[in-house]
Amino acid sequence: MTREEIVYQGRIRTNAKHGIGQVIQNGRAEHAVQLMTAMFDFARRSILLFTGSLTPRQPATPDGSPGAPIYADEGLVTSATAFLGRKGTEFSVIAEAGVDGPDEHPLLLAIKRLAAADGLKGRFSISTLNVEYREQNPLKGRHFMLMDDQGYRLETSHEHFEAYANFNDQKRNQLLRTLFRESLVPNSAPIGLA
Repeated sequence: MTREEIVYQGRIRTNAKHGIGQVIQNGRAEHAVQLMTAMFDFARRSILLFTGSLTPRQPATPDGSPGAPIYADEGLVTSATAFLGRKGTEFSVIAEAGVDGPDEHPLLLAIKRLAAADGLKGRFSISTLNVEYREQNPLKGRHFMLMDDQGYRLETSHEHFEAYANFNDQKRNQLLRTLFRESLVPNSAPIGLA
């Protein structure tokens, strides 16, 4: 890691741990992984995720570079399962376009292994947005992740990994939480995991 990356990661973790209300720009896939990992590490009760699709690897970049393994990143998977290993936690996912290979997805496999070993203490749910609602969805293409009742990461451009995060913005978090619970959840269908 470069010095700049170390400073960026330190800022993310400090802000997440202490609930600092400062906007953090997210311009690369690696930054998304760092932000989401910190959210799992420091969340106390809930993580709500609205994503385009739950893929182990993002598509190739415009310059042809291979996509980053966001939801398959080992650190992110470890943090997510540690979060779900605590009582009273909730991790709820809604994938706008579905889940690629749910029976082979590293994150989902790790959660299944945790459940099989009686280590799943929190609640986990995964759904996909109903096809007929996708066109009406007011958030089309603006995906987000919420941490408890104050932190979030909000995409402004999915294709370019442009997003920003804030770990102490209760107003924006509540708006997104309401959209998640009142608009997205009723218009999605659960995905069964074998």
